[in-house]
Amino acid sequence: MPEVIELRRAAGIPDNAAVIGVIARLRKVKGHEVLLRSLPLLHNSSEIHLAVVGDGPERTALQELARTLGLSKRVHFVGQHFDIAPWYAMSYVVAVPSLQEAFSLAALEAMAASRPIVASRVGGIPELLEDGISALLVTPGEPAGLAAALELALGNQALAAKLGQAGRRTYEERFTIEQMMAGWLRCIEVCDLCEESSNQPLHVRAKAAVQVQIAHAHALDGEVALCRVARGFSEAVAQVGR
Repeated sequence: MPEVIELRRAAGIPDNAAVIGVIARLRKVKGHEVLLRSLPLLHNSSEIHLAVVGDGPERTALQELARTLGLSKRVHFVGQHFDIAPWYAMSYVVAVPSLQEAFSLAALEAMAASRPIVASRVGGIPELLEDGISALLVTPGEPAGLAAALELALGNQALAAKLGQAGRRTYEERFTIEQMMAGWLRCIEVCDLCEESSNQPLHVRAKAAVQVQIAHAHALDGEVALCRVARGFSEAVAQVGR
């Protein structure tokens, strides 16, 4: 991807550097502080760079922490990007160091992109990822454990490839946009939300909303982008239910 080279250079990431990617809003619960504190614990850490994709209320505090830890030249705060596929492609490993997480969109996007994942064993993440099979799961809030898992994934190319391939298989089997939306429609019907309105039952209108979302998904460039459309589905159903 030519844009990967351009983005690396624009962010100041050396061409030969290994990149850890974290794609998330900059909030305390996303665990960026833990990730930053794990970086000095890595062997050959001077050759490893972190791309922080996203923005939020913790940006200033995290930038200050990076300076305090002596990481300013290796931690790149690149802000929010609509097209996040190149950032996943750039990442040797995707980190999901959340302290709380109901369902990790970043993990799902990384799975779609076949990237190896190191994630916290918290919330719904263990239902999405299997430790040692499709990801390396760690105790949340512990920099040393996170560093050990990152080092394992960065230092073992065979393991990294295996994790990425397994994550992709799980995505294809359970989490394509059509499968997810079909599942949500079944939930709507089973939950007896199909009450008559002035025009059509809710599930008929919801199905129409789903079809619009699927059409929108396929108009986007790349499967990572498709994952983001799932967010719009709940809002669409809420709208048709009013």
